[in-house]
Amino acid sequence: MLLRAWTSETLVFDGVFTQIRAEDGIEVLPKPLQQPHPPIYQAVSVSPESIEFAASRGIPVMVGGPTDVLGRAPEVIALWQEKMREHGNDPEGYDLPCLQNMFVAESDEAAALALAHIDPEWSLRVLREVGSPIAADGAVPQGYQHWVGRWEQRELRDGSAPVRSELPQLVGSPATVARRLHELEALGIHNIFGRFAIPGLSQEQILRSMELFGREVMPQFRSGDERPNPVRVRLGGAAG
Repeated sequence: MLLRAWTSETLVFDGVFTQIRAEDGIEVLPKPLQQPHPPIYQAVSVSPESIEFAASRGIPVMVGGPTDVLGRAPEVIALWQEKMREHGNDPEGYDLPCLQNMFVAESDEAAALALAHIDPEWSLRVLREVGSPIAADGAVPQGYQHWVGRWEQRELRDGSAPVRSELPQLVGSPATVARRLHELEALGIHNIFGRFAIPGLSQEQILRSMELFGREVMPQFRSGDERPNPVRVRLGGAAG
């Protein structure tokens, strides 16, 4: 319906949940500048069904967040690429957005010291409290069985052991963060949302991290890079 709203002069739609009859047609203004429409991305978790849905329509996926915390982002990317090819869509050349925590300090040791008092499982805690599809009575929505298979692991159920992400973590000195950005690039991830506001850090620490990133890391990824698809980092959650 959204695509038709952007591309049709008058929106008429007969869907499962929404019906707009011809006599009630809606003209959506203004029409988008991009043609035929703005880029579409689909956020996915660990469900093969959601990955299949996106790939069947040639839609790039967003990873990070739950896929990163659960250590599944590389697997999700690989499955999406496989499914894209199965549906006759070329997976090459897409910037798959990835949400990553980011903290830059003067050295790796300084970064480790600053984060030493931070709850290492804060992202798991958020996932348990507000990001789980499982209802309070334990009911599992259809299509989330794969999620539950991971969720029921001991480390997700009681927090006794952190889940280790398979993606390079963007924490450390400017040189370390730049190197890990290149590692993400090698995995096919070129579009990164940097979440600087890690709970427990002071605003001063967050702003200093952003300053170091802008001054010492960003110059290594300037626009005009001769590579066909250089890394781009967007800032998110700047001041917390």
